[in-house]
Amino acid sequence: MIQRSVTVIACLLAVLGSGTTKSDDTSYLNSGNHLLTTCNAFVKEPPVADSFDVGYCVGFISALVSLQSYYVAVGASPLFCLPDGYNNGQGARVLVKYLVDHPESLHKRDINLAVHAFQVAFPCDDSED
Repeated sequence: MIQRSVTVIACLLAVLGSGTTKSDDTSYLNSGNHLLTTCNAFVKEPPVADSFDVGYCVGFISALVSLQSYYVAVGASPLFCLPDGYNNGQGARVLVKYLVDHPESLHKRDINLAVHAFQVAFPCDDSED
């Protein structure tokens, strides 16, 4: 399970262009702080006019979900299992809730936090593995 997680996270980091993979080299742009800011812009009512932040959040979530789909398509077990009817708005709300509930982790790498948030919100039934 750990090796599988490391492989997926490495692929996600490469696609999302996060640069270095060292956890102690996390910059603001690759942190939970930045992800919270951008996804808050997406889920806020009424929506924030900053289209860059909204686009960043939607692109980040889309990349995470797309890589998960590819990962499963090549025969790996899923890290999380999205329900029928899932959309990026739901994904953004899951991320925002997780990040708000875990302020002590906001300095950590965004992709690690996002994968964990999706695992908590959308666990896979053990019988599906």
